Amino acid sequence: MWKKISVLMLILVGCERPGPIILQPDTSTDQINVISLVGKQSDSTVVFEHTYDRTGLAPTVEEDYPATILVNGVRSDLGEHRTQYSFSQMVVNDRLTTISVQGRFGRIDLPSPIDVGRATVNHAELERLEAIVQIRSTVLLPIRTGVFYKLLNEGNQVTNPFIYSPSNEYVVNAEGRGPIRPFSLDITSPDDLRILEPRPLSLVLRNADLTLRWQGKVGEVMQIIIGTYDRFTGKPVKPLMLLTARPHSNTLVIPAKVMRMIPESPSGRLMFTVVSANRSEEQIPGYADRVLVQSASINNIAVTVY
Repeated sequence: MWKKISVLMLILVGCERPGPIILQPDTSTDQINVISLVGKQSDSTVVFEHTYDRTGLAPTVEEDYPATILVNGVRSDLGEHRTQYSFSQMVVNDRLTTISVQGRFGRIDLPSPIDVGRATVNHAELERLEAIVQIRSTVLLPIRTGVFYKLLNEGNQVTNPFIYSPSNEYVVNAEGRGPIRPFSLDITSPDDLRILEPRPLSLVLRNADLTLRWQGKVGEVMQIIIGTYDRFTGKPVKPLMLLTARPHSNTLVIPAKVMRMIPESPSGRLMFTVVSANRSEEQIPGYADRVLVQSASINNIAVTVY
């Protein structure tokens, strides 16, 4: 199946990557690693959008893995926007082959996503889409860089039925194309995670501990991406901080010393993307780089940090 549509592919923002700050909260036995996602941004000539609210991947993770295969369940409560949907995506970037674009803005090298042929997730065929990057010039220039694969089910009628289920085994198959040979990779989704505290749109204090409480068992990886978002579209705008933890219970205390490290936003309203994921590093025959395979339960909530 081939669909020619214009899509904004994620272009990684170049940022400084300091070593993680490791904190041991006094009120919890859980260790929290803190990584700032604020840094010097790359040339703003490239129009990009952040998609970590549905991929569950922080920019630092995507920098490490040029190829990602995702099977996620997403739940969002941002006040103005409440959604729940199933999401699957496969992007296999070729690091050796880039698309060079030259103009009045100078020269830009763009990643080239590879066509791996027909692909399915548990027999639901992934839609093969054109990867389009928008370049700012006197007008927006759409540049085709390759193809990627996606399925999104927001409860509406979709071409291929795909419904994410917790604690379920998923198998992603591709027939292969060119140097990429046929492959099959599997991943088991984690338990369904539901955030109980803080409540959406609640006010949390920068000078006090913040307690996260949830229902469900955490997967192999737990991460919290804190960032700004557009209140009209519900989409993330700028990631600010990444927290990783391995909680021993259904509660995680973010100490005040971490809360004070969160950069301030004009409105104080921030999106907390809580990701509970199972992940594995795999290889694809005919592809030299590492492949990250993930299945995640993702919760996006909006709070005001005061």
